[in-house]
Amino acid sequence: MTSGEMINVLIQSVTVAIALLGLLRPEIGKLFRKWSTDLDIDPLPYIQIGFTNLGPTMDLFITIMPINHDQFIKSMNITFEARSQKIRKNFKWTFLRPEVFTVSQLNGDLSSVEIRAATPFVAAANESRVLNIQFIDSDMMKEVQSVLKEVQTISGETRMRISSCFAALDKVAAIANALKETKRFIDGHDVLVKNWKKKLEELNPWHQDVYDIVLNISTERPRKNYKIHLEVEIKTEGITILDNNPQQIIMSILGFYSISYNTASLKILNYRKI
Repeated sequence: MTSGEMINVLIQSVTVAIALLGLLRPEIGKLFRKWSTDLDIDPLPYIQIGFTNLGPTMDLFITIMPINHDQFIKSMNITFEARSQKIRKNFKWTFLRPEVFTVSQLNGDLSSVEIRAATPFVAAANESRVLNIQFIDSDMMKEVQSVLKEVQTISGETRMRISSCFAALDKVAAIANALKETKRFIDGHDVLVKNWKKKLEELNPWHQDVYDIVLNISTERPRKNYKIHLEVEIKTEGITILDNNPQQIIMSILGFYSISYNTASLKILNYRKI
């Protein structure tokens, strides 16, 4: 076979290969999609922010769905930054809260709400799963707890009296007497209480601003990171809702263990996968 004939054979072989590849292209695409893996992440329209005895909190409702393969969800964290004030924080997932609330719970009766610690789990392939996740800054939680230890140290006798108030069968009278004990303590330790409230207010990272939030979900098998970017704005009314929480935190340490904290709902202005 001459060199010219060899070249012609080679050209014909390449032509046949290209034609065959064109015929198989749809099947190759299907095979690639079948074995590829991804994670769909869709947030609900609102997030909730709060400030409690655990420090600043952020609650996020999301729906996740692994594509083609089960995925082991190892961890989640949120990084947020306030644009004007350049505040940047990192929150870790801490609690998984109920995805559905009863009417009584929506009206404020949260006594029967169960939460559990956020731990790794397997999400089934091609099945959507709704998650209500509470994120907390563990470093700021320690700082808040440091303030509350001061409250505990000073308020020992008052906490005992409040506890004895709640032992009464008449719950209305119990709350009234407990509030009297609380007022007596606050009036008698005015400077200290104001100092504690000031410290707590300084630890609150929520201000009137636009916040960029990045949710990061880490998986194993396969080891990947999935991220979405959210944008929310805290307006004056959102800050006002949280204004009374430092006072509520102090009251909870004095013995009002079932006290509830205000949260502010923020509409997600836009989000995108990154």
